Amino acid sequence: GRPILGETALAGVPLAATLTPASYRRVAERVTDWLIALAEPAAAQPPEPTWETLVSPVLERFATEFGSVVDDAELARTREILGGLGALPVVCEQRDFSPWNVFESDQGIVVLDWESGEPRGLPALDLIYFATHSAYYLQRAWITGRYVEAHRAAWSPQTPLGRVNHACATRYLTHFDLDPELLRPLRLFAWALHAHSDYVHL
Repeated sequence: GRPILGETALAGVPLAATLTPASYRRVAERVTDWLIALAEPAAAQPPEPTWETLVSPVLERFATEFGSVVDDAELARTREILGGLGALPVVCEQRDFSPWNVFESDQGIVVLDWESGEPRGLPALDLIYFATHSAYYLQRAWITGRYVEAHRAAWSPQTPLGRVNHACATRYLTHFDLDPELLRPLRLFAWALHAHSDYVHL
């Protein structure tokens, strides 16, 4: 009657130490494949209405924590955009899927640090998180502090980095029969969600 936990040691080299502009497309495509495989079992279930259970609680928490520094009109516009998400597959999220937690090994991609993992999450959020944090590394935002510019580079169709990220996000979404236009509200939701940890740290 006692639970038993078995763990396997995994080894590799963190992408944060090896990522380069030249290698990014190959890495991003492999990461996309890994995330599709992670979501596949849950995505096989019927889509669920997500507003009441997943989206609205995050938005209301964001409004409570950041409402004093966010314009009311912008918050209303955010609510409007997120309201378009509709029914979605509910998938497993790792929720800290950044280059420091994603490793390259002889066996393929290795992902560490699941303490923030969420078994009932939204599709593509881990991919959005990875792509954006990869841009912070590749654009040296950790050193320069130019996070806004790096974020724009990550998602602009005019940059090589942005084109790779849009291609990977489109492949992920269409694999699950989702409209690629959902990338915009999903990106917005991702940062409303992750803003909570910054609020707690501050």
